[in-house]
Amino acid sequence: MKLFLFLLCFSTAAMAQLQNNKVFKVQGAKVITKLTTSNYVATHDLLYYIPKSVDLKKPTTIVFYLHGGNSNMTQERATDTADTIFWGTADGPLSRKDGIRPIADKLGFIVVMPTTTKGWNDQTPYYLRDVLKIVRAELNPHPEKIFLAGHSMGAMGITRALNRLADEFAMFLPISGGFQPHMKSLDQVGPFFNTKVWVTVGQVDFENFKLWNEAFEVFIKDKHVSDYFKASALADWTYELHPESHNPNIPLMSERFTKFFSETSRNLYQPELFGALYSSKGSATYIKDPDQRRYFWMEALAFRDLDVNETGVGINFRLYSKNNKIELMIDRPITMKYDYRPHLKDVRFHLSEKLFNLDQPIEVVLLTQRGSLVERSELFKGVVKRNTSASEEYQKSSGDRGYKFEAFLDVTLSRN
Repeated sequence: MKLFLFLLCFSTAAMAQLQNNKVFKVQGAKVITKLTTSNYVATHDLLYYIPKSVDLKKPTTIVFYLHGGNSNMTQERATDTADTIFWGTADGPLSRKDGIRPIADKLGFIVVMPTTTKGWNDQTPYYLRDVLKIVRAELNPHPEKIFLAGHSMGAMGITRALNRLADEFAMFLPISGGFQPHMKSLDQVGPFFNTKVWVTVGQVDFENFKLWNEAFEVFIKDKHVSDYFKASALADWTYELHPESHNPNIPLMSERFTKFFSETSRNLYQPELFGALYSSKGSATYIKDPDQRRYFWMEALAFRDLDVNETGVGINFRLYSKNNKIELMIDRPITMKYDYRPHLKDVRFHLSEKLFNLDQPIEVVLLTQRGSLVERSELFKGVVKRNTSASEEYQKSSGDRGYKFEAFLDVTLSRN
């Protein structure tokens, strides 16, 4: 008996009912949702695998699992005699033997598998953000326990999108993929100091993956990189070889996932941030206005002096907060090698009592690098009133119940 449920939205109660359905003789439910996301102009399938042990009334760990090349969710099929959910092949991600399903059954997490027909390329971070909204509305994820994993092409998509998704997921788990040479750049690696990464490939996997990861490991752990960011801790990046081939090493994944899911949670309240804020219209016709103006607790409200012919600009920044003082350094725009114009105009800081004493004055200082000198400009000093409206608005628009801040502060950056 074939059962495909095409839904644009459904309630938690409906999901609980579907959860007990033993279609295809699997321990869980197969639910396919057709979706057209707001930023990704295409229609795709979204599959959830919900182990029978999961109680949808309780916040649950979620693992996004991005498929590899020559595979997508439209290839999902099964028969009334099948004991395996196929994803293109019998040893696909949800199979008993070589997929993620036995790990999900063992550890009790929900697997979310979106499909892409364009590869996991420049649309990936915008597409996944839209899928996150759907997942937050339809399931009951623990807001700090959503992980991003992927195999092969899916792993490569993670390596390219990580720097725009560091504040959305608790951890990144690319499997059988590699960090390409262009990632060995100070423009790219800042977010690695704000999240956790575990990458694994097989000893007899593609040689490029091993070479890329070995080179990236040397780069990310080099002293000049940590000195540049002046980070209080090294990047939490781990590279692990296993003795097999390109296929996922399920015993290793199970062992590592057990540890990671227990010990790792998303942390929005970090005193040091190393990221980028983007104003971009996107070069791909299938992406609509993919601005990314928020990174953890810093948000760009307005840009200035942008050329109308520019496809966009990404502005790197380094932020340090301690003793109620925020020091912000704007680096050169990513797309303009020699241009130091202050494209970032208005900035919002979402303030948490986990980082600041809101009963005491808060100081904001802009640091401007001019050659070997650093100029300091005071942007604000005073007590900030408690006001949760900004974070509540974002919770409502994104569905992210974990985005909780007690106050916010808007400042305008000077042109000098």
